[in-house]
Amino acid sequence: MKPAWRPCALSALMALLVFLAAPSVASAVESAAMYRLYNPWTGEHLYTASEEEYGLLPSCGWRAEGVAWTAPTKSQTPVWRLYNPYAPGGDHHYTTSEQEYNQLQAIGWEGEGIAWYSDDEKGMPLQRLFNPYTAMSAHHYTANLDECSSLIALGWSYEGVAWHGIGTGNTAQGFDWEIDKSGFNRTAAEDLVLLYTAWIPGYDENSTADVNVMRSPGQDAGLDEEFIFSMIYKTFASEHETLSYPNNAYGLVYAKLDNFVNFFVPSETGRQIISSIYGSCPSDLSQFSGTYLTYVGDGWRMGMADGPFGRNIKTSNWQTSGDSVTFDAEVTYSDGIADSTVASYRVEVQRDDESIFGCHLTSIVRTQVRTLVGSGLVRN
Repeated sequence: MKPAWRPCALSALMALLVFLAAPSVASAVESAAMYRLYNPWTGEHLYTASEEEYGLLPSCGWRAEGVAWTAPTKSQTPVWRLYNPYAPGGDHHYTTSEQEYNQLQAIGWEGEGIAWYSDDEKGMPLQRLFNPYTAMSAHHYTANLDECSSLIALGWSYEGVAWHGIGTGNTAQGFDWEIDKSGFNRTAAEDLVLLYTAWIPGYDENSTADVNVMRSPGQDAGLDEEFIFSMIYKTFASEHETLSYPNNAYGLVYAKLDNFVNFFVPSETGRQIISSIYGSCPSDLSQFSGTYLTYVGDGWRMGMADGPFGRNIKTSNWQTSGDSVTFDAEVTYSDGIADSTVASYRVEVQRDDESIFGCHLTSIVRTQVRTLVGSGLVRN
């Protein structure tokens, strides 16, 4: 489009007219490749569904970087593209908000219409980052978590998911997920319960029958802090590949710092974790700071902190009623020293497309606690 063509506008006129006439791939095709190019003079990355545009721009000095993701050719969520003629060298912006699209045109941006579509099934997330050190080409979009983490480590700000492409979504391929007939991810639901019960205090209380251990977000800030920590540096359930460090089965965005000894966790990632557990998240994220995390304004710094403990889970009696799923969970707590403890829970979760687990907790009641005598190293 305009800033991309302008370095060689005369030679590109016909191609530009073709592209403007057909900005999206024909709807008969289910998906389309989304191409990425880089302008070494302005630092801008350009994204396009047009093979003509992608093929021409390298002759104008742009660097072709291949297919960045795959987009549906039609959905309920268009992605609009705009051009800023006042930025040196030109600049583009992309948005799924028609309101933002119209507002930017009102202040001088040139609307270029629908460039592609976001996947309504919310498959592969395209992460949005902002460079606070430049006045142009300040935004970057990528489906590559390693690239995202590297930019965060360099000082870019993480702004969350911009839109979605077709492909791997909240859960990554390469893991042994148990998916039921309705498409519900039972493994992810088990991981959610493991994460939550790993830190619930008082599982060895004398009163063990029908104890409601469900909290609300922010009710116990220290507990929520532990949830964020544990989803980044996952060492509490090493027998579960999807909850083992350094695997990132849930596609969380964070940066490894200081030779991987410390991490930076963006605010949006922390918000995503808490919302995935409870279905919502408090606006004040600074309260989740203390033993494991240090809040620094736009996220948290955290270090590695291992403990000699492990958690394992067995589930049964799965039942589905609409968007509600209930099951029994038996969680084993062990520290390698004392006798292990087994706690039984009755769990209810709600299907939730916004949750990294595909659901969030609505109820969790501890029904029984027992000790596995002789399972530890310590003898009375």
